[in-house]
Amino acid sequence: MTQILARCGYRCDLCLAYKPNIQAHPENAQVLSDGWHTYFGFRIPPERILCEGCLADTAETLDTGCPVRPCVIAHGFETCAQCPEYICPLLAERIVTYEAMQAKFANPIPPEDRRRFIQPYENKPRLDRLHEPYINSILLCKARDFSEKLISQEYSERAAFVPEGRSLAEGLRRRAIDLAQSRGTEFDPDIPNLHLWAAKLAVLVFDQEPDQLQAFENDILYYQIFPHSESLIEDYLGFKLTNSKQSE
Repeated sequence: MTQILARCGYRCDLCLAYKPNIQAHPENAQVLSDGWHTYFGFRIPPERILCEGCLADTAETLDTGCPVRPCVIAHGFETCAQCPEYICPLLAERIVTYEAMQAKFANPIPPEDRRRFIQPYENKPRLDRLHEPYINSILLCKARDFSEKLISQEYSERAAFVPEGRSLAEGLRRRAIDLAQSRGTEFDPDIPNLHLWAAKLAVLVFDQEPDQLQAFENDILYYQIFPHSESLIEDYLGFKLTNSKQSE
């Protein structure tokens, strides 16, 4: 059967409750009712176990109260992995990992139980892989929006935003360093952009800590040794000049 990924990252095609699966093996309804009760603490009567899947246009889903599916549809995403707020509180309630499940039990979970009752819903590794390509664009968009918000404030009113800005700047820098290490190059186009926006935010939120600001600035100035980096350096220095004047 073709892989069918629900909005939350569950695998409909692996779920014993999925309509084609339950029609092929109706005896699994009782098995699944017992398994869900053992591992997730809820019980659905066997006669009610049948689900058309999360992606069906007129889905007759078992989980009628799922908050994730309508949220993803409303945002126009395919899965939660595309969301800037990944992992949000709604999704956090539905995250399933084998490690967390095993931690609830003293004895090892039998492999067959994992295959039938847990593996279909082990969504975090799947969503993490899907989320990876979106991380850079999400971080850069957050950095642009945050810098605009901060610049629009009076300098005396910026203090309330500094902790959030520092966290975002450090996150951008850490992401750039991780990418450079994992890809073995500083020339991936996202890496200098991540450093650039980390340094721009640092201008706004580390202006009272010159050593910290210098560390972010050094990340940008490092690119001076490479050809075709003039626009990157000029962009940063222009931003620093403009916004340093605002803070005076």
